[in-house]
Amino acid sequence: MMKKAFAVTAAMFLAVGSFACSSSSDAASKAADGDCPAVGDKVCSAEDAATQKDVDQCNTLKGDAKCGSAFTSYYKCLGANVSCDSSGKNTEDTTKVCQTEAKAYSDCSSGT
Repeated sequence: MMKKAFAVTAAMFLAVGSFACSSSSDAASKAADGDCPAVGDKVCSAEDAATQKDVDQCNTLKGDAKCGSAFTSYYKCLGANVSCDSSGKNTEDTTKVCQTEAKAYSDCSSGT
């Protein structure tokens, strides 16, 4: 079950525009600080805005007693390493940039 949460989290983060951008924004600051987005937050103008489901999922994963810290580290990395291009889309492959944090969270959530 937790392994599924990891996959959904990565997809949720990327689908919501990763909440970080090359230009300064409140959403970018939230992600880099490890804070979950608010409903409607988006950084890259061509990305989807955060939904209540996205916000709830982020808060649940951050608050997890076992793996919340690992999730937050992963989320911070994603937030600090995404940028928006001139068309308003995410240009950074955060799955490569944040491999260490992703593995730590995956290992925690899968029990390894």
